[in-house]
Amino acid sequence: MEMSTQQAFYWSSEKIIEKFSKIALQINDFTNWEIILQFAVAETRVLLQTDRVIIYRVLPDGDGVVFAESVGSQWPPILGQLIYDPCFKATWIERYSLGQTTAISDTHAGNIQACYVELLDRLQVRANLVVPILNEGNLWGLLMAHHCRSPRSWQSLDVQLLQKMAIKLGNGSVVDEEERHQQLHQSEVKLYPRTLELQETETDIIENKPVEMTLPKSEQQYSTINHSGNESERLERLRRYEILDTPPDGAFDRITAIAARFLRVPIALVTLVDRDRIWFKSRYGLDVEQIDREPGLCASAIWQDDVYEIPNTLEDPRTIAHPLVSGPLGLRFYAAAPLKTHDGYNLGTLCIIDRHVSFRQKKKPLYAI
Repeated sequence: MEMSTQQAFYWSSEKIIEKFSKIALQINDFTNWEIILQFAVAETRVLLQTDRVIIYRVLPDGDGVVFAESVGSQWPPILGQLIYDPCFKATWIERYSLGQTTAISDTHAGNIQACYVELLDRLQVRANLVVPILNEGNLWGLLMAHHCRSPRSWQSLDVQLLQKMAIKLGNGSVVDEEERHQQLHQSEVKLYPRTLELQETETDIIENKPVEMTLPKSEQQYSTINHSGNESERLERLRRYEILDTPPDGAFDRITAIAARFLRVPIALVTLVDRDRIWFKSRYGLDVEQIDREPGLCASAIWQDDVYEIPNTLEDPRTIAHPLVSGPLGLRFYAAAPLKTHDGYNLGTLCIIDRHVSFRQKKKPLYAI
C-alpha cells in the first residue's frame, strides 16, 4: 500500500512551509559549505518524512558521487559511492540541465528503464523524487529523496520543497564556495612544479652542485628494504602489467576524483612505484607526472599491508625531509592504501594529500575506495 503525504506528515502544509523558511534562514548563518550540505539533507529528510535524502554531485564525465547524505538507521548508507548510471548519461543529464524534475511513486510499476530499476533496487529505493541543482544555468548536481520502506505518491508540496531547497543550494553561496574550494586547491598545487623547478635551479647556480638530501634513519631503512628481498620480483610484476607511462584512463581518474571529493582533500593520486621514480597513473589536483622515489612517501607505503597514514608530516621523522613536505607544496597530511596484485605484490598506492594537518580518521573510507 502506498503511503500518502497526509499519512507521512504530522504537520499542516503551513507548518511545513514555516519550518522550511526557518531552515533557509539557518543556512544563511553557516559559512562552511560542507556543513550546509549536510544540514540541508538532514532537515529535508525530516520535512519529507522519508528514508534517505542525498546530494548527488555530477562529475564532468557524467558519472556522479553521493556528496552528502541523511539516511534512516535501517537503510544502507551510500555516502561517497561512485554511481555509474548509463541511463543517466544517455537520457537524463540533458533533461535535468533544463530543470526537469522526476517523481517515481513505485519503481516496480510503470514504464521505467530496466537499467534504472536495477540501480534503484541496489539502493533499496521504492519511490524516488529528483530535482536538479543548477548553478548559473549549469547542472551541478541533483537533490534526491528516496522512500525505501514502500511506494509513495509524491505530492506537489513534496516537489516544491525539494525544488526550493535545490534553488537555495544552487543560487546561494554554497555551490560557488565548493567550486572555489576546488579551484583554489588546484591553482595552489599547479604552482608547485614551476616553483620547485626555479628553486632547484637557483640552488644549483648558487652552490654549483646538485641538490642532495639526507634521509632520516627511518627513511634510510625503507630505502634499504626497497632494493632488497622481493623488490626485483615486485618490479617484474609491475613491468608485466604494462601500465607505466600509459595515457590517462577515465576509470582511474574517477577513482581519484571520488577519493578527493569524498575525503575532502585537494589532491588524490594513483601511484606506481618504479625502480627510481614514482609515476602517477592518475592525479587529481596535481600537475606533476612523477617524482623521485627516494625519499618517498609512497615508496614507504608499498611496504605496508594496511593504510599508511601520517596526520602531521612535520612531526613524523619519515616525512619531515621529503621535498613535498619541506618544499613549496607544503604537504601536511598523507594517507595511502597499497595497490596489491592477486599474488600479494604492492605495485603502488591510492593516496590522498592535504596542505593542512588532519587527525580525522580516513583509513577506513580510503581502504573502501
